[in-house]
Amino acid sequence: MKRIDKTEKGILTKGEVSVINHSRHSHKRAAQRGIQNSWVSTVVNEGQVIFKQGIRFFFMTGKELRYHTPSMQKHLKSLVIVMADDSNTIITCYKNKDAISNIKRKRKRLSKY
Repeated sequence: MKRIDKTEKGILTKGEVSVINHSRHSHKRAAQRGIQNSWVSTVVNEGQVIFKQGIRFFFMTGKELRYHTPSMQKHLKSLVIVMADDSNTIITCYKNKDAISNIKRKRKRLSKY
């Protein structure tokens, strides 16, 4: 279904994810934030992924963005998709300009308290 290749600095690249499911929460948040399903699938299938706290964080870097039109780059630039690690269910999606640095600073595991 997907292919994961390890690269340096904890960022992983991957192949296409065939089926993407939205949770009720992610569907509601995407509608509130004006995020289209086509943008979500583009980020998940063409972007980078970081595994932290049992969650997959998908985002686009400058390398992937340069292959898209300027209007599409504007929409995809700071988009982050949060997906459960055990299934292809999207937990939430949001926009954050400093997403990569914020995600990298997170702890490896969630604390129990």
